[in-house]
Amino acid sequence: MFERIDLNTWPRRPVFELYNNYRQPDFNLTGRIEVTGLYKSCKSAGIPFSTALLYLSVQIANSIPEFRLRVTGDEVRLYDFLHCGCTELDENENLRFTYYSFEKGESLPDFAARYPRGTAASRTVTPGTSTDRDLELDLLFHTIIPWFSFTGLRHPRNETDGIGSIPRIAFGKYEADSQGRLMMPVSVEAHHGLMDGLHVCRYFNGLEDRCRG
Repeated sequence: MFERIDLNTWPRRPVFELYNNYRQPDFNLTGRIEVTGLYKSCKSAGIPFSTALLYLSVQIANSIPEFRLRVTGDEVRLYDFLHCGCTELDENENLRFTYYSFEKGESLPDFAARYPRGTAASRTVTPGTSTDRDLELDLLFHTIIPWFSFTGLRHPRNETDGIGSIPRIAFGKYEADSQGRLMMPVSVEAHHGLMDGLHVCRYFNGLEDRCRG
């Protein structure tokens, strides 16, 4: 579900129209957050760390209205609630897109129980194929790169339709710092007409508060 933003009364309209006319209207912020507490709690509870990251990411993003804004045609929409798409590798190390549905108020253990590894509870599709879910905008796109602690990242994007206004979020390899804290790189790429660095920093801070422990 979504509501259409009235552009005539929308305070952000001048900024939106400026960046929406750019050939490449996206910006990217990358930083490191502490995930020590989340890692330890996942180990204790037997919940995959990646599952917990997706759960918390969607919870935090849903709490920030700017993450729920999308552009399609001449419309700007504010979605009520977001779900999750994530890249994964199959047994041959080929890329797949997997979609997870969330339920409002659902706990992490309940979410993890609905999506155990090795089940068909989530829906996975091959890139280049088309499904109705691929074309819906109530998503956050994620990728997890656990092999490298990156300091920057760019995603391929298609700005010709509303899919280009979906934020792209990436998680990298966590590593212990000199104080023994586990630090993980996080990248957010978003449409500058819909949000600013302020809103991405709210996401970073909210996620770290939940992950630090």
